[in-house]
Order: sequence, then C-alpha cells, then structure tokens
Amino acid sequence: MSYVQFNGGPSGLYGAPKDLQPGGFYEVIEVLDCGFCTKYSIKGVDGYHNSTWFTPVERSSFLTTKYLPKVDQPCKGKTFIFGAGGMKECEVKTSPVKRVKKLCFNLFEIETMHNVYTVHVV
Repeated sequence: MSYVQFNGGPSGLYGAPKDLQPGGFYEVIEVLDCGFCTKYSIKGVDGYHNSTWFTPVERSSFLTTKYLPKVDQPCKGKTFIFGAGGMKECEVKTSPVKRVKKLCFNLFEIETMHNVYTVHVV
C-alpha cells in the first residue's frame, strides 16, 4: 500500500479524473507498468491514471487506535502521510493482523500481511 499526492493533470479524453483534488493524498491500490509509462489505480476512483500526475509520499508506520488490535481482524486507526504540502492525518484500515506483540503499557507492534506497525491504543 502506497500513497501519492495529486499534482493535477490535463483535462480531456485522456485527462486526469475530475474527482481528484490537486494537493490531495490518495492510496494507490495497483501499479501498472505499460513499458512506456506507469499508471496508478487509485482507491475509490475508476480506471488507471498517469503516474506523472502524482508525487509519491512517505507514510508513517505508526498508528493510533481506540481498540486493542486482534489477530485475524483488520486494525482501524489513524496515521500520518508526508507530502509537499506538509503532514496530513488520514484514516487507515490494515489487512488482517497476523501477530500482536505488547511493547509496553498501551504500545503494541502488529504484523499484517503487508506491513509491520507500531500501534498506540488511546
């Protein structure tokens, strides 16, 4: 799972989707290598979109959540993504949790199918 920031793009037949806001952060669910270009499939948006319209951003592997993560269930929480416009808080739902390890007090490490997160239960 990766995140990108939309820079804007040309309108028209092969233009950028109208429901994306320049400066907005979006989750990439698939990357399609076409040989001569790369296209992204964006969560909640139909079709594939030219990668040149986006800037990759860093996402924190730290989550805050209200509930203790449970094995075989996704963990829902908040994380931060960092882009050209600064830092933005966003909602995250992980893939099902495979392992939960208590680090101290209300701080846990969880392993999912795709990532390892440090989780703070508040």
